[in-house]
Amino acid sequence: MYCTMLMFLAITNPVNLWECHWRILTDDLLYQLREQVKDNTLLLEDNELQNMGLIKIECILNRNGRSLIQFPPMPLPSIQPVNMVANQLIREELAYDYESKSELFNRLYSELNQDQL
Repeated sequence: MYCTMLMFLAITNPVNLWECHWRILTDDLLYQLREQVKDNTLLLEDNELQNMGLIKIECILNRNGRSLIQFPPMPLPSIQPVNMVANQLIREELAYDYESKSELFNRLYSELNQDQL
């Protein structure tokens, strides 16, 4: 919604809007990250959560041919969205369910014949 407002409404002070409402705008990002890494105890500092929010906003704006650069003096994310995507792919790759993979291994291992061992 914030991106839609940036792109289609003449917001006089987008920085003030961001600073007043960044917690609401990012409230699901920590939950999503916890789900991805399968760690419900994961905590982020406020600046990390704000940065994740800015990255998400930048990605949405990029899909629409825009960027936060076009809305000065909006803060910019401290890492490039490309790096975030790469990190997300790594997190997804590492976020498998250990228990189900262990069960799968044990089941498949028990089905091996003598020559395969």
